Amino acid sequence: MISQWLLKLSFSDHPVFSVGPRSILPALFLWSILGAAGQKVVNELQASSNVSSDREKQSWADSSWSPVRKMTDEEYHGYLQEKILNIEAEISVIDDNIRELRASKEAKK
Repeated sequence: MISQWLLKLSFSDHPVFSVGPRSILPALFLWSILGAAGQKVVNELQASSNVSSDREKQSWADSSWSPVRKMTDEEYHGYLQEKILNIEAEISVIDDNIRELRASKEAKK
């Protein structure tokens, strides 16, 4: 009974709402109009709201829940310098190990 009511409600007998190649253009037109109207409503709501225009404070990266945060150029430069120092330290440790291995190899000969 409910399914019959839903079937009648779906306007399946009307040619505009039928499925097939003849209904592509009317469906395209209908959904284009609905999408444009929805976008217009959203644009009007955003324009009329009292939201500040400062996009920096609205960024998702400024959220306390985000693991990502914005860095200034100086912070990023310092971060890169730390990474370079760590890599150079690892290289020097590996170089020392190579020298020790070569010295032990020479001592065995």
